[in-house]
Amino acid sequence: MQAFSCAHDVALLQERFELLASQMAELEELRMRVLIAEQAMESTRAESMAERLTTVGRERQGASVGDIGRCH
Repeated sequence: MQAFSCAHDVALLQERFELLASQMAELEELRMRVLIAEQAMESTRAESMAERLTTVGRERQGASVGDIGRCH
């Protein structure tokens, strides 16, 4: 009887372990997706900032050229 109880406990523990291992794999996949999404956000943010800086630079350069033209 005790041997059956131990075997049953081992089987339950093995099932639980397999379930936890599966959940761990799912969590790892979700973690990787989050990292990829964060990298995409950072890249998009950097591209947006670069575009803004380029636009501001062009606007300033255009204003400077216009100012020089007015001075002469």
